Amino acid sequence: MISISAKITKKIENNFRKFKKLTKSQNRNIKEFMKGLLLTKTCFLSEIGRKISPENNDRKNIARYRNMLEKTDCFAIIETHILSKKKWLNNGKGLVNPNLILVDGGEILKANCPKQFQTEETQKMQYCCGIADGSEKHKPAWGYKMINISVHTPHNERTHIVSQHLFSSNAPEYNSDWAEQREQLKLVQKIIDPENSILIEDSIGDDQKRIRFYHNDMKTNFIVRSQNKRKYTANFGGDRLKLTFKEIGDNADYEEENTRTYFDKKVQKKVKSRIAYFQVEHEDLTDEYGERLPLFLVLIKSEAYDEPMALVTSIEPRTSEEAWQIFFWYKKRWEVEKVYRDIKQKFKLESGLIRSYKAWQTLVVLTMIAWEIMNDLARDVRDFLGLCYSIFEDWLKKKQQEAVTHLNLLDFLREFLSGYRQPTSHHFLSWKIFLHRFHQPVNQLSLFDNRRKVVNL
Repeated sequence: MISISAKITKKIENNFRKFKKLTKSQNRNIKEFMKGLLLTKTCFLSEIGRKISPENNDRKNIARYRNMLEKTDCFAIIETHILSKKKWLNNGKGLVNPNLILVDGGEILKANCPKQFQTEETQKMQYCCGIADGSEKHKPAWGYKMINISVHTPHNERTHIVSQHLFSSNAPEYNSDWAEQREQLKLVQKIIDPENSILIEDSIGDDQKRIRFYHNDMKTNFIVRSQNKRKYTANFGGDRLKLTFKEIGDNADYEEENTRTYFDKKVQKKVKSRIAYFQVEHEDLTDEYGERLPLFLVLIKSEAYDEPMALVTSIEPRTSEEAWQIFFWYKKRWEVEKVYRDIKQKFKLESGLIRSYKAWQTLVVLTMIAWEIMNDLARDVRDFLGLCYSIFEDWLKKKQQEAVTHLNLLDFLREFLSGYRQPTSHHFLSWKIFLHRFHQPVNQLSLFDNRRKVVNL
């Protein structure tokens, strides 16, 4: 709290001790870049250099940071970062308090990059590809694709980004979106306990390979929201019928005692929903022995949406309470949406002017670590402020409901505590040294000032 600059420096030093494969120059430049990224709220190389670099030359700073981003092995950083997260995971057994592995795709939108300039020869956004911008209702756009894998640990209510990977369908090494995601999941597989983890993903579409990989290779439970139009076999009154999820939802019996009211963050209001659950089978979904996978369908019919939400899971819901638990586990996937919002708005990621594809990959990884440092800092302040933080947090929630704003504690700290110049030394975290910085020496002549004596009398 005393010196946010020194606090950020200390956290950066602690975080980058684990990256032993970096050279000394890379380590020094990355630490400098990370501090500027956190203090300036932007990924513009020139602004970071002006804020934090000892060099007063913008051209030198831009060239130095760009070379650092291009030459750093971002995949080695991701792998080391993933392995370091194992200590935070819940080591219990069963599904009483499981680790939630949240997987979701995203994109970096570059609206000012027309198609005719998206080639390596013109040096404009190398390997830029077509994307579907979700904020514009899946409007076609240009940019880069991303995959974020986070782990939410309910035993301490923390969300950790374990992997954030940027890729392009125009890159030479690109195979498929699923291949990019699978490589990241194989790294995450090294730290998770399959018996105490649930993998949660948004929409699998009609891709059956994903469910097979979750069940056969990762051997973990999963919950995926599906828009699959294939027909699944389900029991209705003793009859086995092949129906699509929409047809199952239209014929489902939503009992009144299964009704719940909860706050839907997407529509920003309280909604009333009912739930139903079935055991389903599909002939194409088999395990390594050729037997059909045991799948369960959870349907949530809400007054805010025209069609029910379909969740396919390997967890058997025996009661409506367990079915609702599956749904609320799935809702934790919204944590990844908040991560995407933060890294784009707090670091102005989509406004970056970097053209190199390799530099973009490294930048996305560094924003992942910056987000982790940001949340650790907010957690330290929350513990320090106590009741005052709770009051401030309630005020923020009301502001977010009244207007479209994403003000959070990080903005508060950067606006009010980093406005004055602070030394980067860790020794200035000492309260005593901090007080002596502003302590004026006593005027010894005032002891012999007659006017002072008269006033005292």
